[in-house]
Amino acid sequence: QEFLKQDMPDYAICISCRIMEPFNFVTLDLLKPKTFLLSKKNKSKKIELKSYSPPRERQDNLAVFMFPRTLDGKATVELADEEITFVTELGTNKLRGTFKLARMVVNGDLDL
Repeated sequence: QEFLKQDMPDYAICISCRIMEPFNFVTLDLLKPKTFLLSKKNKSKKIELKSYSPPRERQDNLAVFMFPRTLDGKATVELADEEITFVTELGTNKLRGTFKLARMVVNGDLDL
């Protein structure tokens, strides 16, 4: 419960799959140009990757991609975006995941 009450300065997208080895061999510098969040509503809105933690550095064996919650004092993700798509590329593998923001609302506010 205490963890859930803490403010999170960034959005974390965590990936877990049967074969995590490819995630161990990429670095932030390799991922940055190929990893971002995209808004469905505002096609010019592209949220850049802030940091990356490979599974080998974590006890939970997750690949964790971090994105800023705010830029220049403004929220990077808003309900008006409708959907946010996570995009990354590892070698020849392209991964995409879409988050429908309307399903992530609690008491009228985004709960991300």
